[in-house]
Amino acid sequence: VDCVYIWGNEEGGFRDWAQEIAARDGAEIVLCEDGFIKSADTWANSAAFLRYRRGCSVIYDTKGFYFDGTRTNQLEEMLNDPALEVSDAERAEARRLMDRILVTKYNHQSREPLQVGRDGRRKVLVVDQSYGDASIALGCADERTFERMLADAVRENPDADILVKTPPDTMTGKRKGYYSQLKEGGNVFKVTAPVNPYVLMASVDTVYVCTTQLGFEALMAGKRVKVYGLPFYAGWGVTEDAQTCPRRTRKRTLEELFHIFYLRYTHWVDPVRQRPCTLDEAIDRILSLRSE
Repeated sequence: VDCVYIWGNEEGGFRDWAQEIAARDGAEIVLCEDGFIKSADTWANSAAFLRYRRGCSVIYDTKGFYFDGTRTNQLEEMLNDPALEVSDAERAEARRLMDRILVTKYNHQSREPLQVGRDGRRKVLVVDQSYGDASIALGCADERTFERMLADAVRENPDADILVKTPPDTMTGKRKGYYSQLKEGGNVFKVTAPVNPYVLMASVDTVYVCTTQLGFEALMAGKRVKVYGLPFYAGWGVTEDAQTCPRRTRKRTLEELFHIFYLRYTHWVDPVRQRPCTLDEAIDRILSLRSE
């Protein structure tokens, strides 16, 4: 065996077996994971046909998962690389694609105006995540991180409504979140309905996150983002970070981050025709499936 592909971060079972084979044969290990734009419907909706849950993006890395902040990976090396420059044309293309994603990614969810909190009050968003998600521990965070994040949001925004968004897996009852036992009170309100994230973005000016990809999407929507874990987009100068990562030494713009992550690091595939495709084609395919 020359190469062993391992999907996901779950320990034990087939992963241990695959690593043993790789060690035996001196084979290269390639770690695989879904990209940020995956499918027409969420994997958590087991009632949906497979064609609607089949992924259109994949990430390969020989050094680590992109969400693992405890060690370097190929994405981090690319972002640090002084020779990897992003042209003006590539930055413009990144902005075009970001604007398209903002319009299309969650278009299957309700866009009804959000009715949470008090009228006339500024809104701040705190994003919960599924308890025990791999990106939490690998993002150098834990329960205390979430406690600090919410406490900071309340303390720093006494004039605002604090909206705490429940993660999708918690809404479906599959997993609990870090704020599942949180009680509403004062200026803290829970968002437990499956609201379109960009409806939320339109209502808030600041977003507090740990490691969720919604932090990056909030940046795409032009929001101030405070990060308490160590996701891939933290430490490059576009977020306000509660942690530092000495490995991340170069400053990048949002457009550069998008270009490198979405267009150089992520691989796009048409799951129906089973062939490589562009990001635009992947979005078109998802919209076609949703129209069904």
